[in-house]
Amino acid sequence: MKTATTAFLLGMMMICSAAAAEENLEAGFADPPLEARTRCFWWWLNGNVSEDAITRDLEEMKAKGFGGALLFDAGSSSYKTVEPVPAGPMYGTESWRALFKHAVEEADRLGLELGLNIQSGWNLGGPDITGDEAAKQLVWNEMEIEGPEEVSLALPSPRVRDNYYRDVCVLAYRKRPGKSHVNKPRHDASSEQLEHPAAHAVDTDTHTFWASEGDTSGDGPAHTAPEWLQLSFPEPVTAGGIQVTGRPGYGPRMCQFLISSETAGWKRILRFGVKDGKTSVEHFPPVTAQRFKLEITAAYDPRFPDTPRNVQVAEWLLLGEEGNPIEAMRFGQPISHLALKSGYEELGGSAPDCRFLLEDYPGTPGEEDARAEDILNLTDHTDADGNLSWAAPEGNWTILRIGYTLTGARVSTSSGDWQGPVLDYMSTPVLEAYWKRNVQPLLDDIGPLAGKTLRFLHTDSWECGGMNWTPGFEKEFLERRGYDPLPFLPVVAGKIIRSREASNRFLADFRKTIAECVAENHYARFAHMAHERGLQVHPESGGPHAGPLDGIRNLGLSDMPMGEFWVPSPHRPAPEQRFFVKQAASAAHIYGKQRVAAEAFTSIGPHWEDVLWKSVKPSFDHEACAGLNLSYIHTFTCSPESMGIPGQEYFAGTHFNPNVTWWDMAAESVLSYMNRCHFLLQQGQFVADACYYYGDHVPNIAQRKEADPAGLLPGYDYDVLDEVTLLQLEYRDNVLVLPVGMSYRLLVLPDHKILSLAAMEKINRLVRAGATVAGPKPLRTATLTGGPESDTRFHALSNTLWGEMPGQQGQRNTSQGSVIWGMTARDILNSRNVPADCSWNGTDDDFGYIHRKTDSTDIYFISNRKEEDASATFLFRVSGKQPEFWNPLTGGIRTVTDYTIADDATSLPMSFPPYGSMFVLFRGTMNNPTGADNFPNYEPVMAIDGAWSVSFDEKWGGPASADFSSLTSWTEHSEKGIRYYSGTATYSTSFNIPEDRYRAGEKWMIDLGVVHEIASVRLNEKTLGVLWTPPFETEITDALRQDNNLLEIEVVNNWPNRLIGDAGLPEEQRLTRTNVTKFTADMPLSPSGLLGPVRLLTASQSHK
Repeated sequence: MKTATTAFLLGMMMICSAAAAEENLEAGFADPPLEARTRCFWWWLNGNVSEDAITRDLEEMKAKGFGGALLFDAGSSSYKTVEPVPAGPMYGTESWRALFKHAVEEADRLGLELGLNIQSGWNLGGPDITGDEAAKQLVWNEMEIEGPEEVSLALPSPRVRDNYYRDVCVLAYRKRPGKSHVNKPRHDASSEQLEHPAAHAVDTDTHTFWASEGDTSGDGPAHTAPEWLQLSFPEPVTAGGIQVTGRPGYGPRMCQFLISSETAGWKRILRFGVKDGKTSVEHFPPVTAQRFKLEITAAYDPRFPDTPRNVQVAEWLLLGEEGNPIEAMRFGQPISHLALKSGYEELGGSAPDCRFLLEDYPGTPGEEDARAEDILNLTDHTDADGNLSWAAPEGNWTILRIGYTLTGARVSTSSGDWQGPVLDYMSTPVLEAYWKRNVQPLLDDIGPLAGKTLRFLHTDSWECGGMNWTPGFEKEFLERRGYDPLPFLPVVAGKIIRSREASNRFLADFRKTIAECVAENHYARFAHMAHERGLQVHPESGGPHAGPLDGIRNLGLSDMPMGEFWVPSPHRPAPEQRFFVKQAASAAHIYGKQRVAAEAFTSIGPHWEDVLWKSVKPSFDHEACAGLNLSYIHTFTCSPESMGIPGQEYFAGTHFNPNVTWWDMAAESVLSYMNRCHFLLQQGQFVADACYYYGDHVPNIAQRKEADPAGLLPGYDYDVLDEVTLLQLEYRDNVLVLPVGMSYRLLVLPDHKILSLAAMEKINRLVRAGATVAGPKPLRTATLTGGPESDTRFHALSNTLWGEMPGQQGQRNTSQGSVIWGMTARDILNSRNVPADCSWNGTDDDFGYIHRKTDSTDIYFISNRKEEDASATFLFRVSGKQPEFWNPLTGGIRTVTDYTIADDATSLPMSFPPYGSMFVLFRGTMNNPTGADNFPNYEPVMAIDGAWSVSFDEKWGGPASADFSSLTSWTEHSEKGIRYYSGTATYSTSFNIPEDRYRAGEKWMIDLGVVHEIASVRLNEKTLGVLWTPPFETEITDALRQDNNLLEIEVVNNWPNRLIGDAGLPEEQRLTRTNVTKFTADMPLSPSGLLGPVRLLTASQSHK
């Protein structure tokens, strides 16, 4: 009896707990809690803020539904058509700290949460960063000596930057006899920048380039002062052509090709032009010489087209008589992409696939410069001033003096005098010193509000190029990789040590060690110091700029992984250039973080031109389907009253602050939509069928969801694993599981067929435990760690799992599990009768979805990806629960009336407006479906024709009232005050419904037709809501009567029309003030106002 009673009580407790959870779900959807409310990048431009402006901003944030802000001091930038703003207090000064303290105290008063970017601008650094603290890179100088000889000489110092240099080592190797006979050219230039030497123009890598000296207009090449590149061969060669590739935007415009002449010094062979961004190939009758010169007399420069700052050449090479590169340039070619492989540069800004850095040209027998074991370390024979004393044995010796200087990377877009070097991201002591000087005083200023109101610390995305050394790096490398890196450092200097393959393996180890130092010595330490003060961190530490980073590993160290996404703009028009949240979402899922944050709606180019439903909403919905559940709107600029309206603005981002025209009307509605989405998408756990391991190479940045490296889309979803979480993966209860609770049906391997031994051993254990692993047979490692024994072990495991000669497609079962290759993960799941989690009839890219699951509820978010109405029947992998529609636009919840259940899945029809979205929740006990349409059609009853009275705000140049005989764009009006009007106007009219058309008791809607851009509807003095997305419809049933209806529609457009109108006026007559100067009097105007037709609609639910 006692057992039965206990069971009954436990059952009742579970029922009550489930009921409470459902009530909390509804309450949170109706009024999202603080943790789900949108944040913003709150720009303090050039410190030009005031206490009044700070208070106003925070009060407006609170009133409209923000949860808080990321306080971000930065320069306003002089990017193209945005002028700098007046200077206020510099970041970190006493006056600035007083403003910061005021902001935190006001946020605390209002119940808002703040974050702080711990510098001005981004790329962490500043004016107090010393040379010892700045980011560093290897440099070297090379010379040759003949032995035997007692050597006593001063080794030339490598080229350095900012007069900073420290030695690492002095190495020597005996040149192999055969190498001296290779007709390999020497590369020279008229001038060169340290990070862009002449050798980069002949390294067969168009990502790297030579750049002449100069950074000021007029420093570049001219007819009277050309720049040049030169090839000097030990023995004469014959050439019949030349190929030149300039760096787009900065390459050569006019060139001359010359050869050495015994009589005239230099002889011109031809003069030719080069098109910007194109490769020029020029042929000429064969000529023979030892020295060849490319002389450049004019160059491209987007900012200074007539007086370029420098010239930049990606590649140039000599062609033989048949048009192929001459043999002397092909033999002994350098390691491909050496600057990228050595960590000198970052690779692209859109999460590029960096696996090509693991590959190289086939090796040539005899091309190696030395064996690692033959490298002599002469550091102990060299004093602190670089004087070498050494008894050189017989032979021709190459001596390399290797050290490090500064990268030259600077803080970007910082305010006022907060200028300076980027700090060393690989050094914990450097970060700790920066914290003590620049972060700790700010936290001390606000006392107990640090951790209470100021909750997060932030640094922004990596955009500081490469860095590849820090004091003690050789010890870090030895500890992590298990071998001494010094004998392999000549590889960084362009040598081939042991073999081309071994040299590339060393470079992979080199980059991986850099990335681990960045992760552990910087980002992990940053988090630890914040935690000690009760704070958390969300740095943008995972790209999308591909520096020497392991993106997921870095993001996994954050308390709230943060990515970014962009609205469409000329700067980033394509989806693969805009969407980067999937990586942050995967990091959150696999490292057990509940929230996935993102810098939202970034853009470069548009200013106040975004149509919210066409740019903001579909971009948000897209990334919500990738895992986003907390947006940081980019951007909300603090603009003091003295700066006018629309006021000062940052050069990038979608402007979202009290100075935008639609703030009072629509900000709350837009934020409510996002907040409701955030809330539901923060519930439970993400549902994925597969996990994809993305390798251990560096750089490594996971791409957008649609890149689909797991081969699952559409219908299924996936997470991306890094090496840390792969090694934590276990197989039990028929699924792959992580310690944080995420589970998957199968593991998918990358298709580049390169894995670490640790990864291979983990895969072997998983398969033997019963897991399914999909992917091609791994062929090799990319490391020297462990030596030949590790390679032997690797190949033995690979052969055991895949077989020695696997075909194009196959499966091998080992113990309880299996490996499958030649099939996508989606095909594998289908073959095992695992239905899609969410599918629809139609094309694959019609819709996007994401699925989260709590103990009792399945939560699906569905978005229409098209700018048109869309309908489809959806099939969800859920049964036995009642489906419900939760509308994030309105907050409405209703039971689904038309659905069917079969084969453990629920099918239901759905309809969406352009870029529409809906949550489908499955919970509780099912009701019998009634068969009524889930989305009934509404039929027009009548149009509201005739004249409208339209009132404008005279403050912005419009008339107090104007009569519109029909609905047309304001821009078509003859009156300038209307044609150039920006702001809100109110349309008023009255109407009656003919008796034969009035049907009492039915549901009535009003359709506004075309609206530019947002509308608010009142009928008979009853406010019926804000409409910012199509269809511009709202229900009017409760406000409608048959006769004497008074209809008022407020419509608001954006700022450009008024700014264009003001551009044609003297400054003293202008109504607007801003530092954005892109708008000119001859620019086209944007359609504005209510265009209609305005119609009344009704519908009766049909029954099937």
